[in-house]
Amino acid sequence: MATDQGIELAPQWATLTLADVQFKTKNVVGNFEYPSNIPAYKQIMKFLYNCPLKTAFTSTPFFQYRNYLREFWETAVAFDPTPSTDANSQRPLREFCIKFSVLNGSREFTLDYKTFCSSTGLDYNSGNYVALPDSNEVRAGLEKIVLKSELLDKTPVTKNSFPVAWKILFTFVIQVLGGNHSSTEQINSVQLMMAYCLMTGKKVDIREIIYEDLVTKLLKDTRVNYVSYPRFLSCAFQMLLGCNYTQDYDLGFLPAVLSPSNFSKDPSSVSNIELTAHMVAVNNQRDSVSPPLPSKKRGKSKTSMFVIPVT
Repeated sequence: MATDQGIELAPQWATLTLADVQFKTKNVVGNFEYPSNIPAYKQIMKFLYNCPLKTAFTSTPFFQYRNYLREFWETAVAFDPTPSTDANSQRPLREFCIKFSVLNGSREFTLDYKTFCSSTGLDYNSGNYVALPDSNEVRAGLEKIVLKSELLDKTPVTKNSFPVAWKILFTFVIQVLGGNHSSTEQINSVQLMMAYCLMTGKKVDIREIIYEDLVTKLLKDTRVNYVSYPRFLSCAFQMLLGCNYTQDYDLGFLPAVLSPSNFSKDPSSVSNIELTAHMVAVNNQRDSVSPPLPSKKRGKSKTSMFVIPVT
């Protein structure tokens, strides 16, 4: 491996420099506020707030650090801790570990699947998950909410294929759980499947999907120039570093939150939707949620146009 000022670089780093690393990825903190003048958002936002994945939607350290994320991305090496002697045997990627350093190479860590899951809140059903649904099942479920069934034949499917209020479900899957540097309007097959499972209550192992995607990126011959899953990685850093994960106002930055621009502000463009039976059941079990705390601003106070959904 090459070195950079004492840091042992991953072979995949090649000719990239720290200046090349971008942070324009997704994996933002979920925002459960919606325009108060558009009640059509109320029930779906209440479901997202109450569903088991809420912890994964919101888990984040108070600060994230670009220096930690950059060094992880340039040093991380995914490896099989117990490689098989059978050349034809392929171990699940969830069994791979990730070796990396932070603090200019002074601290080395190994991140495994268990730590990644426990630090991020992605284990939302205590390890009890079912097999992934096939594409026919996913399509049949999504045909009940898509504007026209033929829109599901397009590659890629876009969020505009669905009613405006339903689009926020896909927004959470793409921008809150996702970690790629790609379109926020296009929905790939994995994201369609995850949204279908959320709306129907099919408890699939989303933690495995995300961890294996991260490992796959690290195993590629060349490294992309953006840090994938920065929020989830920061959660893992905080768990691994413990009290040494400092709260430094000079070096740290506040986690990005899902932008209010993802919500339409035009009441005429957002029609009421009918939630699935599972979503209704989740909302009925959680009768209400707490309103947001008032923000502290200097000068004349302003009333926010966004509110947490309440019954």
